[in-house]
Amino acid sequence: MAYLGFDRRVTLDWLDETAGLTLRNPDPASVRGALHAYLDGPLAGQAARTKTITLLCRIWVNPPVAPHLRDEALHLLPMLLPGERIWLHWGLTLLAYPFFRDVAATVGRLLHLQATCTVGQVTDRMISTWGERSTLIRATQRTLRSLVAWGVLADCAARGSVTATPIRESGTAALHGWLLEAGLRAHPNEGVALAELTRLPECFPFTLISAQHAIGQRGRFDIVAQGSGVDLVYPARHDAHA
Repeated sequence: MAYLGFDRRVTLDWLDETAGLTLRNPDPASVRGALHAYLDGPLAGQAARTKTITLLCRIWVNPPVAPHLRDEALHLLPMLLPGERIWLHWGLTLLAYPFFRDVAATVGRLLHLQATCTVGQVTDRMISTWGERSTLIRATQRTLRSLVAWGVLADCAARGSVTATPIRESGTAALHGWLLEAGLRAHPNEGVALAELTRLPECFPFTLISAQHAIGQRGRFDIVAQGSGVDLVYPARHDAHA
């Protein structure tokens, strides 16, 4: 059965702390120890704290795929405004947790069609992909609560409904290319049509630069021309990104 992993409410403060600790000393044991002390107040239970730290460390300390993007995120981190850090958290979470990616993509598609969406609508679509289980229902709810806590969604007057907040922009060009590569590497089909690259539904909270500009960022993407006239974009394949 597929691993969900992202199954609890997480705040941006916790992600910021994890990123900062990793930047200062990437030793996993050191980061975990510091997080236990940091989360002792908001998460009094030992079991809840340990599970949350495991989740946070999979994002920033022990990335399961594309570790070069985590390394690049650590390089970018000190250069960003506080409000831009969410770009890094978002991209690394897409990579670390396919379940999170699917929730984000589902929300993005729904909000492209309508002004609001409900927890039930998102849950039904997740069940159709991941199968019906009680852990999935709770994980979907907690992921959505995380997105509200991160400020990319807002609660509506109607109970159980959410809507998008104003889309995020950044003048840091490297951040756009970084998030696009993260989104592409997290995408289940790996390659996407060039025209769709900057419209990935899982990146719905962000305004991204044009696809033509993005693919000009050296070393991030490979383009394969199809006989139908459609160009497919893939993550670059070379030793540095192996």
